[in-house]
Amino acid sequence: ARLEAGRAADALRARVGIARHAADSPGRLPPGVVRLMELARALATRPKVLLLDDPSADLSERQARALEVLLRDLAAEGLAVVVAERELERVMGVCDELYVLESGRTVASGPPFQVRADLRAGPRVPALRP
Repeated sequence: ARLEAGRAADALRARVGIARHAADSPGRLPPGVVRLMELARALATRPKVLLLDDPSADLSERQARALEVLLRDLAAEGLAVVVAERELERVMGVCDELYVLESGRTVASGPPFQVRADLRAGPRVPALRP
């Protein structure tokens, strides 16, 4: 059982892009790697729904792009992925449906391309960068 658990952990670390940190002490890991380790830990539970809050926080640009690909892959495999993110540009390529909230109210919703157009034509949302 331990051998199988170790293999599963190795596979998850590889999937989220942190395999080279397998032997590192958790206290010495960079914040971005810790963030990805948290994701691997969540995936280990084999969830049906994955809820992520600012998943790209502390990630380098390269890690954030890899995370986008991973999230799309997970969704394509049937996992429901819900992401709360402050930086709209970080989720524009990830989501099929986007909801933008301002002060707890939905100010735009729909496919990302539509939301981008709606926000540019309507209310100004500081997190959106043209």
